[in-house]
Amino acid sequence: LLDLKEMVLSVRFIPLLSGNLHVSRLDLDELFFSYVIYEEGTTNLDSLLAFLEEDEAPETESTAQVDLSRVRFYNAEIGYRDLQDGTSMGLRGLNGQMALRYGDVLETDVMASVVAFDLTMNGERIVRGLPFSISQKSILDLDAELLAIQEGVLNIAGLALDINGSVSHFFSEVISLELELASSSDNFAALLEVLPDSFKENLQGATVGGAMDVRASIKGEIGEGVIPDFNAIISVEDGIVRYPGVEKPIESIFVSMSAENEIVIIERFSAVADGNTISMNGR
Repeated sequence: LLDLKEMVLSVRFIPLLSGNLHVSRLDLDELFFSYVIYEEGTTNLDSLLAFLEEDEAPETESTAQVDLSRVRFYNAEIGYRDLQDGTSMGLRGLNGQMALRYGDVLETDVMASVVAFDLTMNGERIVRGLPFSISQKSILDLDAELLAIQEGVLNIAGLALDINGSVSHFFSEVISLELELASSSDNFAALLEVLPDSFKENLQGATVGGAMDVRASIKGEIGEGVIPDFNAIISVEDGIVRYPGVEKPIESIFVSMSAENEIVIIERFSAVADGNTISMNGR
């Protein structure tokens, strides 16, 4: 369930006198946490949650502030497994730091990186060993069930995505999402790193280049049997693919395409291979 090699905690004394908590330093080394849902629906946290509910003090109004000026974590590992439907998720090699301030709402400022992200759904491996990093500032209002992402950058295998928006009703069976994502790069090879292995096999050993722009949005509700609306626009300009041992590359690659929940529309695809121009469009 939970394991920790070492923890360093430093608390300021003076704020305690006024009922506030100010943690100037919290270091967590090799934190391990695993959440498991068993086949009968129970979890490995049930006994702990039952204990906390029994020991819970009566609610009183409080204006106390909780400040965690610096929380650092090194080589952490976090896992989730649902034995009912074969879903699992894991974060390995999690490193980073964050600052938290809690009063009426929770304000966070996080910078973190993950060596490997794994995802399995319905027993099928979807993502294996994907590295990523994230930096974000957000405000969490538990009473309103609202997470507002003010500034966020998600870097997946070299592909940087700017993120902003909100997540709400997260204690309900159906969660509401309203997220905007955007990215641009002078090397669209980064985009290929996040594609499924079946796509990447066609580019094994190839050198890829070209400018890329990605815009996407996720809006709507997500829950059992419900998925939000997804829209994306992807464009590549002056792309090039050079295979080892092949004299001439595929060059002057131009792509303009859009994607929604159930359809991908290729508005333009053109490339030059060995002096011949290839063009297509469709859905």
